[in-house]
Amino acid sequence: MAAQGTINLVLHVYDGNVRRASGEDELVVDVRTASGTVFEKSHILPTRRPRLQSGALAYRVDRHGKVRILLVRTRRSKRWSIPKGELKPALSMAENAANEAFEEAGVRGEVTTASSGMYRATKRVWYGDAIVEIWVYLLRVTEQLKQFPEKGQREAKWVSCGAAAKMLREPLLAELCLALRRQALQ
Repeated sequence: MAAQGTINLVLHVYDGNVRRASGEDELVVDVRTASGTVFEKSHILPTRRPRLQSGALAYRVDRHGKVRILLVRTRRSKRWSIPKGELKPALSMAENAANEAFEEAGVRGEVTTASSGMYRATKRVWYGDAIVEIWVYLLRVTEQLKQFPEKGQREAKWVSCGAAAKMLREPLLAELCLALRRQALQ
């Protein structure tokens, strides 16, 4: 079933109706189940504007002077990544990145106020793929807590800069890891 415009939506229902709501960015789906129950569900349609996120490339220097990078597993695909998330209105992008590192891995530290770079990625959502723009901030970890909001929901581990560069699929993140290693060697 296709709605007016460029949105194509496939529904596996017994009987249904898809219509554009009063706003351009809203889609209303009426679904009739086998028992005759009708559900109306309103969805905000995807836009081509990227969703903004900020992330923390969290690192520490061990007692031997080697830089270690903190990686966390993503919830859905279980890939290794950096702590990141959607912006909270009360926080700057740098503060948001530091907050995500705390929520996902229980680390606190000193975050840079200027972004070290930005990359775009696609994220699978119910309506297809969304474009996400992630601004990356360096976070020098000074403390790792045992209790934090997402404890038990993700795996986190510290790895060398070289290992992190190989495990992270994003070229910007890999280059930042290698730059941290070069800087530590000077």
